Amino acid sequence: MPIESIDEKTNVVTFQFEDARQFADNFNVPWKGARYIIENVFEALDTPGEWYLDREKGILYYMPFPDENMNSTEVIAPVITEFMTFEGSPLDQKYVQYIKIKNLGFSHTFFVLPKGDSNASVQSSSTVSACFPMKGTRYCSLRTA
Repeated sequence: MPIESIDEKTNVVTFQFEDARQFADNFNVPWKGARYIIENVFEALDTPGEWYLDREKGILYYMPFPDENMNSTEVIAPVITEFMTFEGSPLDQKYVQYIKIKNLGFSHTFFVLPKGDSNASVQSSSTVSACFPMKGTRYCSLRTA
């Protein structure tokens, strides 16, 4: 979730919008608070394996592990959000149908929650887009390798 502000005096982080879920560890220790993982913060780049991407400048900062050789390290920067889209028109009774994809592997997509979406759906992250969006499909299957 995008951060709106951080109050360093009170150690309070305010997000840009509310989430229906409660941020708590539920360990019955109320004074400890919840643990979070925060990514892509340049000022927090202090441990091997961490990285920061400056999208505006197109620069990736990475702190390598002590024995890591950056001349032979593979860096993958996904840019595609969807691999394939299947879109029929169910209201017009026009379907994408009888497509079977199997033994084909996919990896490394780029994803950011849409603005204003906290992924607060009650089940299955229904508000989150997918790598294989399907609308107006039937009798289709996808089995990856």
